[in-house]
Amino acid sequence: MPDSRRSPLSDAHPGSILDLLSARVERAPGIVAVRCGADVLSYGELDERSNRLARYLTGVGVGRESVVGLCLPRGVDMVVAELAVWKAGAA
Repeated sequence: MPDSRRSPLSDAHPGSILDLLSARVERAPGIVAVRCGADVLSYGELDERSNRLARYLTGVGVGRESVVGLCLPRGVDMVVAELAVWKAGAA
């Protein structure tokens, strides 16, 4: 990949998106991760909210081989929900 298009995380932390998120949370939990209009979440807040929803999803039976449909408007809640589904092991 040309240097101009390379992500700052692409070389340092190969792995899944969840691995990259976890690494970023450890290094810079207070940095803005998601912004949509006036709604802003830091990496730490994004991780906390997606973990909370992932725990709920696993508690109601979502896991590997599960398919979860999301119907949310664009915004921070959609990003939280997508991460939570992945963290629960679903697609």
